[in-house]
Amino acid sequence: MIRIIETASQLDDIATLKKHIAEQGGKVHVAVHPFFLQYEQRGPKVRYPGERDIEKWLKGVKTDRKAPLVVLEHWRRSRDTERRLEELGVEREVYIVETEDGDPRPTHELGSWDFFDSLGIKCAYVGGAQLHYHSGARSGPNASDLQKNAELAALSKVQSRMDSLRKTGNFTKNEARFRAWASGQLKVKSGCVGATLNALSKKMNVVLLPRFSAPKQFSHEIKE
Repeated sequence: MIRIIETASQLDDIATLKKHIAEQGGKVHVAVHPFFLQYEQRGPKVRYPGERDIEKWLKGVKTDRKAPLVVLEHWRRSRDTERRLEELGVEREVYIVETEDGDPRPTHELGSWDFFDSLGIKCAYVGGAQLHYHSGARSGPNASDLQKNAELAALSKVQSRMDSLRKTGNFTKNEARFRAWASGQLKVKSGCVGATLNALSKKMNVVLLPRFSAPKQFSHEIKE
């Protein structure tokens, strides 16, 4: 069943989500604007890297489909996303939580990130569209030389591994594993998924799902 949560006055839907989370020991999956790259696509429709993995995740394939799925979606696109989920044949319990324009945070009507405070979440597993990695080496003039050198070394290490995989033709086959490894090397995560990770990590345990995040790219600091 798919529910769209637009305002804090939808007490029954919010209570159902809270109960569902409690039944799963406080676990919830959070998909951030999962169809964003499809909505923004111009010209001939093509599959973007990671699209199939995200669709499998939404459907609960090879993941815990009993855990409730919260989809953070732009308020103008919540109905479109509902239709897309139905077309995919998603059968798990889905709660579409409407977000602000160009932002992953729940709308003002829902209380922004405070919407999550009363749901009893112990751990959120986060994925979706617009996840970028970077080293943080350009984060500002106050960073020490030692910190900058360590961050640049991590960036160089990731770039070297990526180049090696591309030269041998194994990048596509090993992309999910590479992203999981790289996410541990490059500590700064941005984009809508990154913003969600940063916001929710202040409230609960958060686990990034690199395989179920897109696009399959890093910041402009890494040459692909």
